[in-house]
Amino acid sequence: MGTGVDVIAQSSEAPPLELASVKRATKRSAMIPGWGQATNKKWWKLPLVYGGFAACAWSIDANGRSYRTFRAGYSALVDDDPATVFEPEGWADGWTTDDVLAVRDGYRSNLELSYLMVVVTWGLQVVDAHIDAHLAMFDVSDDLSLALDAAPLLPSPQFNQHQALPGLRLKLAFK
Repeated sequence: MGTGVDVIAQSSEAPPLELASVKRATKRSAMIPGWGQATNKKWWKLPLVYGGFAACAWSIDANGRSYRTFRAGYSALVDDDPATVFEPEGWADGWTTDDVLAVRDGYRSNLELSYLMVVVTWGLQVVDAHIDAHLAMFDVSDDLSLALDAAPLLPSPQFNQHQALPGLRLKLAFK
């Protein structure tokens, strides 16, 4: 028979292996993207994780370059110096300050959304590693069964029922 001290000492031991594995995968994925997927031995997910980050990096680069181009163009149009003109390469001529301002603001909004997508992608891969570590412990053996069969509903005087009614029964069985 143990004392109260023994019970406390036993409860403060290391968590079960399964829980430690989930925590490990989650923490690793939060530190370095894809590390949690590698911990879970889901190697096929690594290209998806890094592909998501590559798409975010491309979007940040493309929107950032366009934003800086139109920001400089807006500055050139409003500086009251006739020597500075805005003629972006590959775009039609005749830009007004309102046109440039609208396009610049659109690229800035897209740039900010691209940075937000980095955070969302990071969070999703952490959640994926966490859930995948939990599902690794899920029992999918043949010892579980779910059956749907017909079963009569028994009479209930509480609800003024005096005869059995037809019904369905969902039965979960552990073998």
